[in-house]
Amino acid sequence: DAAGNVLPIMDNAWLPKYDDGFQEYVRKIVAEFGWPNGPVVGVKLYNEPWEGGGIDGWGADIPRYQQMYTAMAKGVEQARREPKVDVLLGGCDSTSNTFDKLFPTGDEPFLKWLDFTSMHYQGMNTPAGYKPWRNRKDASGKPAPVRMWDTESWVANSDERIVAVLSAYCSVGYERVVGTFADGFIAGVETIKIRTEKGTEELFIKRPWSVGAAVAGFSAMIGDRPFKELLFKNGLPWVMVFEGLPDAKGNTSVEDGTIVVVGDLGMAFNKDTLPFRTVKRKDARMIIAATDEAFQLYDSYANPVPTKDGKITLPLDGSGYYLRGNGKPGSFAKLIEAIKVSTIEGIDPVEIKARDMLQPINQNAKLRLSITNVLNRPVKGTLNVEIGSLVVAESRQDLTIQANETREIELPITGGNASPDNTYPLKATFNADRDGAVTLEESMRVNLIARRTPAIDGKLDDWAGALGQTVKVDGVATPTTEERAWRPWEKFDTKTVRGFAVGYLGYDDKNFYFAAKIADRTAHPGMHRMENANDDEWFYPAVVYRDGKEMRWPEGVPRYSYAKQPELPAGNFPNRDNVLIGFNVLSEAEKTYLPFMPGTRPDYGSVPTNDYEYALNPIAERYGGGTEIWRMRTPGMPEKNFYPHQPKGPLDGAVKAGQLAITRDDQTRFVECAIPWSEIPHAKRALDEGKTIKFSFRVNDDAGAGSMELSRNRSVAKRGESFGVAWSEHWTNEVEFAFGK
Repeated sequence: DAAGNVLPIMDNAWLPKYDDGFQEYVRKIVAEFGWPNGPVVGVKLYNEPWEGGGIDGWGADIPRYQQMYTAMAKGVEQARREPKVDVLLGGCDSTSNTFDKLFPTGDEPFLKWLDFTSMHYQGMNTPAGYKPWRNRKDASGKPAPVRMWDTESWVANSDERIVAVLSAYCSVGYERVVGTFADGFIAGVETIKIRTEKGTEELFIKRPWSVGAAVAGFSAMIGDRPFKELLFKNGLPWVMVFEGLPDAKGNTSVEDGTIVVVGDLGMAFNKDTLPFRTVKRKDARMIIAATDEAFQLYDSYANPVPTKDGKITLPLDGSGYYLRGNGKPGSFAKLIEAIKVSTIEGIDPVEIKARDMLQPINQNAKLRLSITNVLNRPVKGTLNVEIGSLVVAESRQDLTIQANETREIELPITGGNASPDNTYPLKATFNADRDGAVTLEESMRVNLIARRTPAIDGKLDDWAGALGQTVKVDGVATPTTEERAWRPWEKFDTKTVRGFAVGYLGYDDKNFYFAAKIADRTAHPGMHRMENANDDEWFYPAVVYRDGKEMRWPEGVPRYSYAKQPELPAGNFPNRDNVLIGFNVLSEAEKTYLPFMPGTRPDYGSVPTNDYEYALNPIAERYGGGTEIWRMRTPGMPEKNFYPHQPKGPLDGAVKAGQLAITRDDQTRFVECAIPWSEIPHAKRALDEGKTIKFSFRVNDDAGAGSMELSRNRSVAKRGESFGVAWSEHWTNEVEFAFGK
């Protein structure tokens, strides 16, 4: 720098002394090119500025980002005043980054400067339902919700996906959706020679791909039309209704509405992130009667498709199709009604969800099934249920389920013996004759939190007889003797290397207890202690040496450049040997997210499901050894990943009143903890009121055993937000437990 210091900066963050110049630079750019004077409608700071090193070279810490963001925001504010421009401020590619960078402490000083949040390849997972952002107001007190912008997508990059993906984005709250990868639009720049009256001249041209025509079609068919609702909120296919644009008087033009039909959003997004994720399709189609020409079908380029024999036939695959009325009074209503009574073929008639037993076998245990008719007409069929060697009352029954109805069925267990490993193979089949048969096969359990007071010593000998909860990665070897589940203190045999674990739940008047036995032959030395951690460890020191040359950090400037990747307490970035436990216990009114966006349905999109979450971490000897229970999430705590130098909030910290013991031998890891009820009062409330809770746990392994969560692949759950870190595979916390007596 100007003072002669050689700086070991490995990121693109300039020194703080240049922030005033950056602020003035932003002011000038926005004043000259900001809307409506120019094309700039929004500004944000850096492309994906991930902690520890982003794609654009960002490698500084959160406090430095906040300083630079403040300078940018002040520059925009100045430009908004003179000359007046209408330019928005946005965060941080993507949602997780925005929460970490701007909202880590629990207060929200940056909310006034967050007009939009930019998102990259988040699919249908948006924070549009996050109540503090949704209830945001501007300086005059008027509603000004944070806008959802897709500024980079690798999903909607082909002709047939444009309609489906962009319409789905709109339905979960995106305001700006055309962040499609540029190379999907344009083949490149070419030089051509043409003859003109001046002679031979060269022109530079850009040749568009056909996907550009599909985007233009989307702008014509949808454009600024607001999403209204899913027509079939408890069924398939996905029919999205968009209202018309305002007329000259500002009123919604009813006949200007557009409908988008998509048979299978799982072709664009992971099917396991969607409702009805287990419903299969085969040569599926929708047939709409269209005899009076009141409405019209359009393809992905917005070209009209002729009606044939008075019918519109749509393949129900991953493509999207537009439908619009002819503009005459009542035509849009006729279209809606025609879709409601359309013929739907090739889709499984029902979805079956199975809920575990909440009482011991031979003590009034009941298997609970939820059966949803996903079709727009009644279905009749026969339900047959088998659950291992157990005897099930009414295991065969005839059912008629109305259109889009969900039937809750309880089947008493009237005979059979408890399984030593607490797993019972379920096979539930609904045979609807011409509409087809649907079968669910799943391992069921008895989910009962035992009343007991174990010693927290990592031995697990006082968990004898407890009901185990197994988790495993597909295809791994499981213990050869099922009685091992009754003997938690014994190590796994040598064939079970990794990818298998058993958890146990208990409680007494003072604590909630959890224990786990984990197959693990790759011992990790342990993690760093978060409580009173030396965060500077992850950053360059004041003096470093390179090629024999001494390099000094400028005096008076905090050392904000990462020297190495951070270790996060979640234990899966990078992979470590730890366990996460989570509680889903708040009511919908108490949660910080809407359960789903208006006009849609539960599980459409994604919201966090853990209200309380704890990391059970072994601590390396170099950090003092022992263990630490780190509070990852609790009501009132902002969403965060606990990066080094991240500003702390009042709820951050270790659970000092808790107890945790972790032991291991050469092939098995044992974890045992106690969480005081004062730490999880909403879970205690459920106990006191005789209600159930939803609980899950996740096992992490430094060898990378894969996603090992209790709710993984369970029919009641789907892929979605639960444990940290947000960019790993997780399954929603939807497995229900009762408290034993």
